[in-house]
Amino acid sequence: MPLPCDDWEYQMVDRLVAQGKLSPEFVMKQLDNTIQNLFEIGPQAKYELNRVFDLAANQDLLTETALLTVLQAKTAIKLSPKLVEANEMIFSAIRCLADLPFGPNNRPRRDGITLPQVYRALAWILPDHARHIFVEDNFSRVRTLADHRRLIFQGFASRHGSPFYEASIARKLAARNAFDCHDRIEHVADLCAMNYDDGGDEIFHDLLEILYSSQDQMLNPCIAPATKDAFRPLANEMSTEHDLPTLRTLAIPSNCFVALVRLLLAMQFPPPAAGEDPTELSHFTSAAVSICAAFTATDTPHLITHPPFDHGLHKLAPYLFDSLYRFLSVTFLGQNNLVDIPRPSREVPSRPSSDGILTLPLAAQLATFLSWNVDYTSLTCHARFKPEDAPENVSALLKALIPPSGFEPPSILLLQGFSAATSEPVVFGFFTPSPDKDGKAIQDVSPPNYIGVENCALFQLAPVHEVFRGTVGKAGWSVADDKTIVFGDVGAGASVTVTLATPSALSAKDHATGGEEGKKRSLGRVTAQQVVVSGEEEDPDETRGWDREDGWFEKVKARKEREKQGWTFEADERRGDLMVEFEVELVEVWSGRQE
Repeated sequence: MPLPCDDWEYQMVDRLVAQGKLSPEFVMKQLDNTIQNLFEIGPQAKYELNRVFDLAANQDLLTETALLTVLQAKTAIKLSPKLVEANEMIFSAIRCLADLPFGPNNRPRRDGITLPQVYRALAWILPDHARHIFVEDNFSRVRTLADHRRLIFQGFASRHGSPFYEASIARKLAARNAFDCHDRIEHVADLCAMNYDDGGDEIFHDLLEILYSSQDQMLNPCIAPATKDAFRPLANEMSTEHDLPTLRTLAIPSNCFVALVRLLLAMQFPPPAAGEDPTELSHFTSAAVSICAAFTATDTPHLITHPPFDHGLHKLAPYLFDSLYRFLSVTFLGQNNLVDIPRPSREVPSRPSSDGILTLPLAAQLATFLSWNVDYTSLTCHARFKPEDAPENVSALLKALIPPSGFEPPSILLLQGFSAATSEPVVFGFFTPSPDKDGKAIQDVSPPNYIGVENCALFQLAPVHEVFRGTVGKAGWSVADDKTIVFGDVGAGASVTVTLATPSALSAKDHATGGEEGKKRSLGRVTAQQVVVSGEEEDPDETRGWDREDGWFEKVKARKEREKQGWTFEADERRGDLMVEFEVELVEVWSGRQE
């Protein structure tokens, strides 16, 4: 809600406007100066960026073709139309973000990107850079992790006509995201505020906050600055002049997102060594389609809008874009502030195989949420069950979860089969960092306020990517009888029930072909389901995230904690109640091999 301003504040803004110090050109110049002084972009990084730009640019412009050349050289990915399509999306995103917070204003597009635009785009794209562009104080707010997710969405989205969803949905999402800075929430909670109100959405507030922050470099430190809301009239004028979109009118076509994700997965691990075959993007298509399905809402199946994108990048695949950040950091700045994920060992096939479950594409998919927990270089399959050597009972299956001599946790259980309803491939899994303890009580292996380390979790890799995180203290699994094991609680949240079959059981594929493939048998049946637990009614004032005095954050946090007590593995409320049944044809257990 806008706060009342004194006349002197409006007069100060008018004075700056009259002096030309709040014109778009001047603001962009100020923004460039701020970015140049970012401590993340030090002298060595500037030297590297200038050097790379001089080598790749043509007439002071970095073209799409030049970026493709650099991308292929750095990643060793085979040149193909799929790579060209993904490169086009990255180039378009860089150019889009380079124009923030104003947008192109219908100016003719040049054939390439200038050096200042590259600097600006990197500041917006790379994690934890953009917040240093803004002034974070009592008159404004702190930047959140949700702001960065939104900027990534803005960069890859295109504008459409009518809004895709109601304003109430957008407002509620903005309220939930207002405190999404848990990496430093204990220190900045008093400065958290909602960047959505009757005046405009998050895109408008970015412009408003840039204008407010611009005065920081122009005023004498002894002079009190105008509050942010004094800049609203000017921000409204500029928003209209530059025809700024709203988030509700932006979307990413699903087929374009698949093309992008295919490349992001292929770049999750370092490129093949010299002399090895180049990476083939087509091998990553199925994994990319599964992730795209997780980022898509049922009411817009061919377009990805902001709410499901934010949910997917926040909860389901938080490290999906890390490969892009690494590529941009290493290529243009000569540095990498992210944790490198070593390339998996040869134990993980580089392409889809009928003989195993975990391949390089699926390992890359795992790394989108398990990048910190797993040493992929030592990841080895130490147990594999096929129908001809099926475990006699669930005790044998549970025993396989414990890494044998020469191996170490965590353990990853993979179940592959075909849907009983559609005969399409299905892959579910179970991740346990403490396989000897998580059964009785899920352990908390994540240090306080430490982002990236996952506790015990259920997950799905195909045909939809999904993650169901475990609740610390709850029993990870229970044995119903000699043939049945249940991961989670069937009555609440997510659960996976594995029922081992009798030796004569035919697979779903056999039934579909009339039993002609008689050699293929089923290991058993899996029933994966989700029952959403209804928590207490939401606080009617939940969307009043701008009010720091009403204890909103504490109320929402307490409600979420109460909801979690009802389930062992957290449900994805967005998907509602669901059930997937499939025949298991292959089971694998993977752990790290000790050196």
